[in-house]
Amino acid sequence: MTEQQVMEQIQRGFGPVIATARTGTSVSAAFMAALVANESSGNVEERLFASRFEKGVLKKVVLAALGLEAFSDPSLSRPIEQQEWLLEADYAIDTRRPANSSFMLAGLEYLKKLATSWGPMQLMGWHAREWNVPLEEFRRCETHFQHARVLILHFARKYELRADRDFLQLFRCWNTGVPSGRPTFDPNYVANGLRRLKLYQQLEQAA
Repeated sequence: MTEQQVMEQIQRGFGPVIATARTGTSVSAAFMAALVANESSGNVEERLFASRFEKGVLKKVVLAALGLEAFSDPSLSRPIEQQEWLLEADYAIDTRRPANSSFMLAGLEYLKKLATSWGPMQLMGWHAREWNVPLEEFRRCETHFQHARVLILHFARKYELRADRDFLQLFRCWNTGVPSGRPTFDPNYVANGLRRLKLYQQLEQAA
């Protein structure tokens, strides 16, 4: 599949929900579509249910949940308190033995989900605790893009960027958390994103 065909597929599969998610904001639909192309692969369903566990993030999350180390990330909009980390975990707390094995195992499985990126734009699970929303919303098409819009606008406010035009810096923010000074994990990430963004803009103009 050519890159043109990939962007056409994204427009067909996610175009309407992207348009709805960015309505009333300065966030670019083409930028969001390019992020989908950069962050996930496959057909629409495969992108929607895409996930990627990050072992290094799990260590940070576990230390924060245990109260041993504050969680930090450039994309964080507010501190996540220790008691917030397991609020949504599916387990029964034994108040007599809060460190029992079933408690710990259930909690660890949930923390693994928080250390995983989800969906077409690969939102990190720990944002669910930051925003106090169910993690499952990152795997639902409509709410996934709504939450992605929130993160884009956060980057724009934090770094005084224009969400409708400072795309080079915004691609770097999405990949590294900062607009400059830190190399992207994929050296071609920004160039790929800018090229795909232009393709989507052309599709918008032709519609």
